[in-house]
Amino acid sequence: MQIRVGRLCRNLGDDPDLRRALQPGDALNQLADAVKRGADTDALTALLDAVEDVAASAGIDGVTTGDRQYEALPDVSVRTVRGWRCPHTHPCDRVETGRRTPVCALTSDELAPVKVISG
Repeated sequence: MQIRVGRLCRNLGDDPDLRRALQPGDALNQLADAVKRGADTDALTALLDAVEDVAASAGIDGVTTGDRQYEALPDVSVRTVRGWRCPHTHPCDRVETGRRTPVCALTSDELAPVKVISG
């Protein structure tokens, strides 16, 4: 479920036209509200399925599902990485690095700062 929310968030951020394509009905808004209030996994899964159905009816596949990806850290000698993660009660798998604070493309909330220390 967290992976699906993260995938949707990234897809919304990458394609500004996707939000407009997902607007028929209220599934996307209901999902954003559910993510913000920390709805249970079953409720989020049902809403993700509804968003996927709206996308399918618009001829778009896989807005909340897709391939798993591995992305190595930019420099293996780095022992501390600072970045941002999903701020919600049931966080998705989205993690960002960089200087500017990114926002959730689904809820418009700023991502939460994190620090990962390896070693």
